[in-house]
Amino acid sequence: MYHCPSPRICVSSLLTRFRLPCGGGFLNNLRLGAVCETFQLGLGMHSDRELGVSTAAMLHLAAAMPYMVHAADSHYHDQVDDIITEPFRYHDGCFRLPDGPGLGVTLDEGKVEKYHRYYLEKGSVIEFLDPYRPSWIPNLPIF
Repeated sequence: MYHCPSPRICVSSLLTRFRLPCGGGFLNNLRLGAVCETFQLGLGMHSDRELGVSTAAMLHLAAAMPYMVHAADSHYHDQVDDIITEPFRYHDGCFRLPDGPGLGVTLDEGKVEKYHRYYLEKGSVIEFLDPYRPSWIPNLPIF
């Protein structure tokens, strides 16, 4: 059995950045923020190429966490398209918090339909796998 000498060491070894979907949603992530604040651990948020709806959720969560001491990162700029009517734009290196109803974004129904058709035709496609070339291995940069 693993023994940890102190709760602070255990918690700090487990996290520095988190993602909204992986943390169990808004409430569990807010609880995580409270734990980090209790143990005076830095907390930041990580994005992994989400579209605008998830980016809006991430922004709202970050705004609701008073102990978010590290900048939330985003891969939003890597997207070539989005399914929201007003895609996010950087302003001085930051996104503005959407202020409309709900998450503050509106879906572009035409693009939702377009990408739904694409999914039906091509299936699930992710950057590290290609179902049409099963032996293909991506050449990723090594840092």
